[in-house]
Amino acid sequence: MPAASFFTYPITRRYPAKFTWIILAGGAVLITFFTFVAVAGNAYQLETYYTNDYNATIANKTWYQRQAFSWATDLETTCQPALLTIGGDHTTTNQGFHYAIGSFHHESNVSSIPLTASYRNGSLNACEVKEIVIELVRKDQNRLPRNFWSWGSSYARSTTECTMDTDDGPLKVNFTSELPTALRRSEITDGFLALNDTDHPGRYIGAQILVSWYIQISQAMGYSAPGELEDDSAASWGSGTVTLTKSDVGDYKSLEFFYCDTGFNDDRGGLSWLHPPNTMQHWYDQWTPEAALNHYNASMPNISLVVDAFAKTYYSLLLSDFNTTEETKLTNALSTGGGIEYLQSRNNTDLAEVRSIFSDKGSGTIDRVTKDSTNLTQPLDFAPHTTLFSRYLCSIPKQKSTFKLLFAVVLADIVFLNACWTVFGWIATWWLGRTDSNAEHCIGCANASHDIPLTLAAGSASGGSYSQLSSDTGDEHGGHQGRLSAPHIARVHSGV
Repeated sequence: MPAASFFTYPITRRYPAKFTWIILAGGAVLITFFTFVAVAGNAYQLETYYTNDYNATIANKTWYQRQAFSWATDLETTCQPALLTIGGDHTTTNQGFHYAIGSFHHESNVSSIPLTASYRNGSLNACEVKEIVIELVRKDQNRLPRNFWSWGSSYARSTTECTMDTDDGPLKVNFTSELPTALRRSEITDGFLALNDTDHPGRYIGAQILVSWYIQISQAMGYSAPGELEDDSAASWGSGTVTLTKSDVGDYKSLEFFYCDTGFNDDRGGLSWLHPPNTMQHWYDQWTPEAALNHYNASMPNISLVVDAFAKTYYSLLLSDFNTTEETKLTNALSTGGGIEYLQSRNNTDLAEVRSIFSDKGSGTIDRVTKDSTNLTQPLDFAPHTTLFSRYLCSIPKQKSTFKLLFAVVLADIVFLNACWTVFGWIATWWLGRTDSNAEHCIGCANASHDIPLTLAAGSASGGSYSQLSSDTGDEHGGHQGRLSAPHIARVHSGV
């Protein structure tokens, strides 16, 4: 007999017929299951990706990240927070004004002033317009300009405070916004990222009204002088600052809606001011006929109605850009059709009268933004939950190439199925052996119906021993011939 190898191979035997459907059905189920597992565990890899929608990106889980298959992979969508810094430029998701962050501070610890904040798309809550400032700046030194050009360098800015959720807990954040100068007023509407009269009619109309009243401030300053307009030797306003803060009055149609803190100087060295708790009503009253009858000399420019109309429009746009709640709707003139009509129908009769002295154009109103066909009965409020428009760096699972996917899946299926087939063989052999003592013998041995003749040559070179062997008479060659029942063969030899 030739020398035997160290490696062995099994003698196979067919399973009973009833096992056929068990194997086919079980194999189909296992192939499907293992394919899903292989795809979940090997078919995807993390790739970096920038997104503007943090919440939707994190919440979007594909099938292989859900509970049934999540154990097969550790691929999770993760996003780094946006780093907010003081001075950084931002817009809200309503895409209106541009804002710079002025400061951070904790609600519970005002002495702790962080310089940065980690932001994960948290809502801007409890937003409040803290102040609106109008800086009246001369563009030239024309003493009595009687036009809008000379005050065209005037500009306005605002400060709005919101509570924002960050990784460091809730923070109070001040957002400052500065409008371009009055002569560059068209840039206000150009700066709005989303401005149309169909999707956001309130914002669209409000921006147009704001631009119109903005240039009217320069116009009104040109026709206002500290003294008689006909007297060319009278003083001329040099510059001024108007700071408006919200009062306790909730009706935006009232002239007491804002406290005013103003200061003006003229080219003769004169100073005029008005401080809180004075309101716009007190400023306006300086130029009423009653004040003139009492020989009251007005110390402020006659621009109070124009400033009031502009400030209320600006205030409403800021509220609409940050968030709209039931409380802010009461003070937001742009949230109703009646409020919009109020803003665009204000009439500064004093300005109209003064302009009529020097020009044929004596109107104290602005051009109407809405037409007769404009539907002001539709909802004009904005999203109740507003966030900052930020970009986030995320790691998102992406599918591998087709070749890598197929190779990984096929290889995994082969490994898993081979392991299952081996386990199935162990279980089936044990189960069949309980009812059939010949289950582990080859089919030829198990089905032998006659004895197998064996010839034992005397003095055989390959030694061995046999059990349950009955000897007959020796043959003519000096050997012994015996018969051994096939199911009971048990040979002990190291070479077989």
